Amino acid sequence: MIFVLTQADISPWTNEFRKWIYCTHVSRRWRRVSLAFNHLWTSIDTTWGSIVTTFIHRSGNAPLILRMDLRPDTWWLESQAINMALTHISRTRELYLRVEGVEELTKISTQLLQIGLQTSLEVLDFQSGVSSFELPRDIFKQTHGSLRSLTFTNVCSPYPPALLGNITSLRIIWTQRPGSPHLVSFLDMLDQCSNIVEFEFCDKMSWDPLQMDPGRWPWQRMICLRHLRRLSLTNPPSPSVIHLLNHLSLPALHSLKISCCANDYWGIPSIQPAFTSAYDSCRVEMSKNDLHVVFTHIANPDLIMDVRLRILQNDFDAFRSVFPDGFPLLTSLCFSFSFPTVPSEPYQTTTWISLLQSLPNLHDLKFGDLYGNGTCDQTAATLLNALSSEPNTSGHICPKLRSVSFANISLSPDVPMKEVDSTNARISATGIKLGHRSVINFNYSLWAFVISRSRQRMRLAQLDISECQHVDDPLLESLAPYVDEILPKPHQSSSAIGKVVNQ
Repeated sequence: MIFVLTQADISPWTNEFRKWIYCTHVSRRWRRVSLAFNHLWTSIDTTWGSIVTTFIHRSGNAPLILRMDLRPDTWWLESQAINMALTHISRTRELYLRVEGVEELTKISTQLLQIGLQTSLEVLDFQSGVSSFELPRDIFKQTHGSLRSLTFTNVCSPYPPALLGNITSLRIIWTQRPGSPHLVSFLDMLDQCSNIVEFEFCDKMSWDPLQMDPGRWPWQRMICLRHLRRLSLTNPPSPSVIHLLNHLSLPALHSLKISCCANDYWGIPSIQPAFTSAYDSCRVEMSKNDLHVVFTHIANPDLIMDVRLRILQNDFDAFRSVFPDGFPLLTSLCFSFSFPTVPSEPYQTTTWISLLQSLPNLHDLKFGDLYGNGTCDQTAATLLNALSSEPNTSGHICPKLRSVSFANISLSPDVPMKEVDSTNARISATGIKLGHRSVINFNYSLWAFVISRSRQRMRLAQLDISECQHVDDPLLESLAPYVDEILPKPHQSSSAIGKVVNQ
């Protein structure tokens, strides 16, 4: 048990993580135990040279975890280690290949072909040391029924079809620029992966990996991956991964992660309803040029959709454009803003109205300023102004809204609340109308909001401003008659000053 606990799953090939070696030095008895424990010696790297033979001998008949660095300039001791390892390829469970040429790779393919279905290979990881590495078309021709996980790093498509049919996990990672496949060829590849449960595509280069030639656009094509449960798509420079996503027919995913860029130059595609209809809660984090959206389900916390967008234009427009089909089902929505300075163009009341009208089932709304430096006070005020708007042809805005909370918003009024007459105050697109003045002020907007909801028979069950700044008893007392519960309660406001929201 001691030897098992000292093994590392991070990188079993490096000295740093082979701490169990020191345990063999405790005594002769401990050494005998280690020599008889075959699984201690199964993680082998052919770059070690002569000691590879020792490890293979001590591993007995246990399945191997083998890493091979296939280079044209391999030194002779390493070449001997590779040849030695190839003789034991039939009991290799995990094979990690770093490839710069195809000659040694052909040897491995030939060995696997000779042993046929006797192989125990479950994990195969290709990593190219050169850009635009292409696998020969005649390599890995035989289907491996035991293969479950496949990873390609800097390897161009197409990939050998024989490797794709039975895998449950597929990872494609590009840290260098391989040839740009068209979206059609990428869909062709996925069409052969009918059993995958996990799929990750990660492009770390600043270019568009999936060519978008309109002449070859697969308008009606859909790829069904009925077993997929976890999907991760990362492509910072363009929204092409969203285009890819919209050509996939998938079941309810346990995990969906997307990271890409959305801007007017590329066009901002919306995510199809099938991906957003499984969620009833949404958390939105907006910062300068970045949008982070997390969809979850209150009753099933295993369901999650995590989307990160690099925004070059208006982040609010991107939010509305990418997720429009998910809004009608939301019951909980949380906004967090992190702007170091006041935005040059704070969100207008009309902007909020266009979003809120698509949230008929919203029950819980939260708004927070992560910096707490007053940069979002006006944005919070225009949100309240939108919620206080008179009903239009489509009805009331968020008619089911019952709980509202704000955090790190300043409630220090420019004009005392007693000077505001509730009979004369009204909401406009620019702010609160007080006589002939138009004021965008959070205190006035909050006060008018709770009164208007109460008058429209949509009284709030709870209003939480306990984490806001400068909360005082006169304000709380003026709001209390229009809300079932207000936090903090009057005479408790001093304890809430200066708290910071942490979502």
